[in-house]
This record gives sequence, structure tokens and C-alpha cells, in this order.
Amino acid sequence: MDVKDYTIRRLIIFVPTMLLISIVTFALTRIAGSPIAMYVSRLSSEEQIQQVRELYHLNDPVWVQYYYWLQGVLTGDLGWSSTAGQPVLDAIFVRAAASFELAIVGIIIAMAISLTLGTLAGRYSDTWIDHVSRGLAVGGMSTPQFWAALLLVFIGYVWLGMFPVGRAETVMWESIAHPTGFYTVDAILAGSFAAFRDAIWHLILPALVIGYAESAVITRHLRSEIVEKKQEEYVNAARSRGLREGTVFTKHIRRNALIPTMTVAGLSFIFLMRGIIVVELVFGWPGLGRWVANAATSGDFASVMGFIILIAFITLLLNLIVDTMYAYLDPRVELGE
Repeated sequence: MDVKDYTIRRLIIFVPTMLLISIVTFALTRIAGSPIAMYVSRLSSEEQIQQVRELYHLNDPVWVQYYYWLQGVLTGDLGWSSTAGQPVLDAIFVRAAASFELAIVGIIIAMAISLTLGTLAGRYSDTWIDHVSRGLAVGGMSTPQFWAALLLVFIGYVWLGMFPVGRAETVMWESIAHPTGFYTVDAILAGSFAAFRDAIWHLILPALVIGYAESAVITRHLRSEIVEKKQEEYVNAARSRGLREGTVFTKHIRRNALIPTMTVAGLSFIFLMRGIIVVELVFGWPGLGRWVANAATSGDFASVMGFIILIAFITLLLNLIVDTMYAYLDPRVELGE
């Protein structure tokens, strides 16, 4: 099977998978309690509530409710977010940029850490450099993110007073437009170095927490790939041709070890989103994680369902992209029939 056919088959599977996730999500929210809060606010009158019940068929059997709920989802109606005081889709759009900007900077930090530690550990395997590198990687995997976030807040904000919490200095950003919602990009578009520096300064600590946590998996995978590639025949052949050890490592060992590692890095971006909720709460980051955490504690099922559907969609899409890229990067990969 070639890459094109493989991609088409994965896209076909994409739809029933999303459908199954939506069914499970819908069923869990119905078990948890009345769904009326998904569509009305606390200020709605009894008459308005009855109208909503009729509009969304909430008096009908649950499978009928699911049909109309899914119909609404496909047309962009995810219900009403009582936590945000606006439709769920609008709440997602408002907060998505903040979370994705944090996640992107986090994965950049994760890659910088893991490529450095993984390369050192693999090249100098079974030496003190390897042991130290792996120890640092395990530290990132085993450290609870809420504890790391609280520790950095105490050191950077309370003790040293160098790093702020939140997303930006409000006064500075009042005169800057937000066409993309990514503060770093918006600052560049506005030509404001001060605003760009402020955005980066607010990103450093929360991105470091989630980036260091995810770097552990990538580091260990890269290290194992490098150790494995060092034993390959083509590496011995390169050495026999008289190539310098540094050239052999860079051109033949590390380059080939990075191909499967990129797959792990792509999947790590997905798992990185799991730490966003805790980090956003600790640092007061106004993104999706903080919003859905508040929604969950207040029984705002519509917001929780919207968040789950969004993350499921992103997860499946990134999985598809990563697998397809892997097949293109390494023609030796055999695609399942």
C-alpha cells in the first residue's frame, strides 16, 4: 500500500472514530445529570428553559437527543458555556490561541532539551554523561507538573520577582491589535519589541514546566535509537571508508535516529496538552485548560464536551499527520494493509 492509499484509509477511519468519541462523551454527560445547563444560563426564565427543552428535544429519548446534539455540533452549535457566559464555540475561539501558543513554545523547549540530552546520552552511552542525561530526563518524567509549576512560581515570581504570572501586562497590550490571538505574533505584526519581550517573558515559566515534562520521553527514545543505529552495518561501512567519527555520528547515526524520534515528538505535542490544565491554573493563564477546569468544577457540561471533542479531533489529526510524514521520511516503513 502506498502512502496516498494509506492516508485515504486513515481519513476514512477518522470519521467513525470521532463518532464513537462523541457517543461516549455524550453518554457520560447524560449520566452525570440534566443537560439543560448546556443550553441556558443561570439567568434564564422558566419559560425560556421550556423553549430550550423543546428546541433541543431534551424531553425526547436519549438517542433522539444525541441525533440533534450531533446535528448541532456539525453546524457549530456546541451549546452554551455558563462558565464563560457565551456559546461554547466562541469560548473556544477566544481561548484557543493562548493555549496553543503556550503548547508550541513548550514543545520547542522540549525539543531543545531532548535533542541535547538524547544526543549526549546516545553518543556517550554507558558513561557518566549518559547516566546524568538520563537522570535529568527521568526527573522531568517523574516530577508532578503542579509541583514544578508551584515551585517555579515561588522562585521566579515570589522570591526573585523576575518572572510574571498571567499572559501579559494589560496596559501595554491595550494599544496593540490581536489579529491572530498569538501575542508573540501580534507583537511582531505591530512592530513592538517591548510587547514581544513581554509576551516571551510571560511564556517562559509555564512553557518550561510542560516542555521539561515532555522532553523526558523524547530524550529516552532518541537515546535508544542512537544506541541501536550505532550497531547497524551501514555505520560500520561508513567507518571502514575512513570517515571521521564525528561525521559518521552526525551524518549516519544521528540523522537516521531522528526520523522515528520526530514521530514521538509529534505525539508528545498531543500529550503536552494534558499538562496545560494544571499549568494554566497555577500561572493564571487565560487558555482552554483554565476554562475547562472551571467548567468541570461548576458542572458546565457543554464546555467540557466541547473541549473533549476539540482535543479528540486534534489528537486524531496529528496522529494522521505524524504517521504520514514518517512514511514519507522513511520509505522502508511498511504500511499495513
